[in-house]
Amino acid sequence: MTRKSQNKLNTQHHICIYINIYIHVVIYYETHIKSYTYFFSIYEMITILSYIKIELKKNKNKIKNKIKNNKIIKYAFNRNM
Repeated sequence: MTRKSQNKLNTQHHICIYINIYIHVVIYYETHIKSYTYFFSIYEMITILSYIKIELKKNKNKIKNKIKNNKIIKYAFNRNM
């Protein structure tokens, strides 16, 4: 496998994880966070998703701990990570 094709696979993998996390955030938001009267503004949601995207590119192994320690998004990820 060439380096170019390996990079393409890695990118696709990151995109899949990114989409999966996004879906979890949306589902969790719809079912749980509204009932706690806690909600994400659009700005916060974009911030969360860009944060996840950057962290995935840096180091996938540390993302769970960083997410759990981030008070803005820990509510959405406690059950999904």
